[in-house]
Amino acid sequence: MARVAAGIYFLACRGLYADFAEWRANQKHVHTGSALIATTSSGLRGTMNGRKNFYSLWLHLMEIGAAAGCHQRPERSFFFHGWQFPVCARCTGVLLGQLLGFPAAVVKNISCSVAAICCESTLLDWLLQYAGVKKSTNTRRLITGVLGGFGLAVIYVNAVRGIVRKIKRGVEKA
Repeated sequence: MARVAAGIYFLACRGLYADFAEWRANQKHVHTGSALIATTSSGLRGTMNGRKNFYSLWLHLMEIGAAAGCHQRPERSFFFHGWQFPVCARCTGVLLGQLLGFPAAVVKNISCSVAAICCESTLLDWLLQYAGVKKSTNTRRLITGVLGGFGLAVIYVNAVRGIVRKIKRGVEKA
């Protein structure tokens, strides 16, 4: 069950990478308020060493977001005072959901069925958007991302609990 839910989450969050490969290859700049910021990693490493100002920190966070697999499309991202979030709305929701899900799953034993339903809501939103049935909004992406991240965190915690139980059983038998 956990493997299926993790697979569903992977497909929902990452989408079909091939769809964005061409867009990302042609993407040279991201408009952020009054500045055009190069998002390519070439030439950024030298400026990252000092991290002397907020601008270089933001560039570094954008690099991390891209390395994590987020497409970082400006129209699907939130902005704060003209600065684009390093990850899109859905990935922002997934991160928030995981931040909420790990402590909740540790304190309360939440079933994998509930977690799978949470992950499936993310998949459903992505499928409806991909198929062109319903256009998703950043708010909906954020909400379904929170659900998916929460579900994934619960699956992680339950998987670790299962491994610990098997190890304890193995030690007790020996």
